[in-house]
Amino acid sequence: MTMLGQCSTLSYSAKINLKTRPCKAVLNMTKRPLTDEETNEVIRRIASNIKEKRLTRGLKQTDMARYGFGYRWYQRLESGRHVPTLPTMIKLARSLEIDIVELFK
Repeated sequence: MTMLGQCSTLSYSAKINLKTRPCKAVLNMTKRPLTDEETNEVIRRIASNIKEKRLTRGLKQTDMARYGFGYRWYQRLESGRHVPTLPTMIKLARSLEIDIVELFK
């Protein structure tokens, strides 16, 4: 099921397990604009997922340089201080050998 399919089948008040479902802010995107707090939640969730996927592959932050990511930039990305663009997220997903949807769960 696509993320959009998941969003359309869950109600706004559904209880969400952030480990297996898209974060609440992502689910709310189809209903109304995000608040600043929800936007920050999405950014934190993406950063956390990037780090988790990198660690799962046994890579260090410095290893991401082989995929074209600078060390300091990558540190800011994983800490949530940098918001990746869609092309960057596609590059990250390919580098980590995952589906881009995995970054939003």
